[in-house]
Amino acid sequence: MIDYIKTDIQTTPEYLLSNPNLNFGAKINEQTGEILKNRHGYITRVAQFGAMQISISTNAQTNYTKIELSGSIHKHIQQGTNSADFTYNDICTAILDICDLIRLQPDKFIIRHIEYGVNIKPVHSPANLLKSIIAYKGKGYEIREYKGNGYMKRFCLSQYDVKIYDKSKQYNLPFDVLRYELKVFKMQVFARQNIHLQTFTDLLNFDTYTQLHATLIESIGNLYMFDYRINTAAIKNRLHRLVLTEGMNTEFWAKYRTAHSAKGYKKKVQRFNELVKQYAPDNLQTYLLNEISNKWHELQHSTPNLPNVENATVTNIYPLIVGKNIVPIKRYCKTCGREITNQKTNSVFCSEKLYGPDAKRCRNILSNLKRDEKRKYNGPTLFDIDQYLPPQYWNLKQLIK
Repeated sequence: MIDYIKTDIQTTPEYLLSNPNLNFGAKINEQTGEILKNRHGYITRVAQFGAMQISISTNAQTNYTKIELSGSIHKHIQQGTNSADFTYNDICTAILDICDLIRLQPDKFIIRHIEYGVNIKPVHSPANLLKSIIAYKGKGYEIREYKGNGYMKRFCLSQYDVKIYDKSKQYNLPFDVLRYELKVFKMQVFARQNIHLQTFTDLLNFDTYTQLHATLIESIGNLYMFDYRINTAAIKNRLHRLVLTEGMNTEFWAKYRTAHSAKGYKKKVQRFNELVKQYAPDNLQTYLLNEISNKWHELQHSTPNLPNVENATVTNIYPLIVGKNIVPIKRYCKTCGREITNQKTNSVFCSEKLYGPDAKRCRNILSNLKRDEKRKYNGPTLFDIDQYLPPQYWNLKQLIK
């Protein structure tokens, strides 16, 4: 369901660098030992774990810092491959594992880029299905080959891409697998459709996947599809043969759109679709839509195995199935990183009652920052001063919003 993802992380570099679960490294000059900057003047430190990585990029001059998590959560939980099924429960398990390792709550991961879709085992070969896909909303495609092992058709739009490819060829599988997915790199796509998808917390919400399913199905309806089983040479009606032959050409649609009105273009598309249905044995586009929809439903509603004599351990995702809005995740102090799961659910800092006077410092670090800012900027300001704050100060402020 969910594959590659990129998020901003709302925390400080110091908090991550002190995490014993993470091992950060940077590129260095082997002769001088100097940490190397990229061409934009940034020093980047990276920690790799599984198929995921965290990068901390700091501008050497301005000290501006950007912290990101990226990678395939599908590959992360399935040892480097993403050809097997990846259920809603698997996604939740992967996210909770990541949050637990990094010691941050799910709402601290702000999603900036996400890929989602399904793998299906079609009765038609992936090669024939790809051959039948002509355009998306009239737009042409790019082709990416996998070193001779199949290829991908990719439709690039301004805020998202549609990718369809032969995963069985990519991984040399003994059976046919077709991958259909959307790659969203502008989150306005979801806001425009009233889908609340901003943080990892939203990816733990079952209802989010019902909404993502709807966007996937809508995208399939925007495909222009021929049918590889139609023999155009055998069609006796010359006009029908011409419409189908022209429509099979991806470049034809872009040219036709430019030369005709919107109404004329829409009429041409409808006529092409009508003739494809007329001469094809069945509706290939409907078949593809049903296969993808059924697979998504299967993955979304799949439940973990319940404990039995041989398997007496309840999985960490089980509470999500039997309960409501219960996310079994550890909580940590926002400043020192100590685990505070045993404290009250609304606790965000170490408890002085449990950990003694030293724990009071955790709360004071942030409250003192707010106090100092109030003293320095007493009264309203003409502009947002946060944009001029040092990165460490800015990051700390985000923790108490």
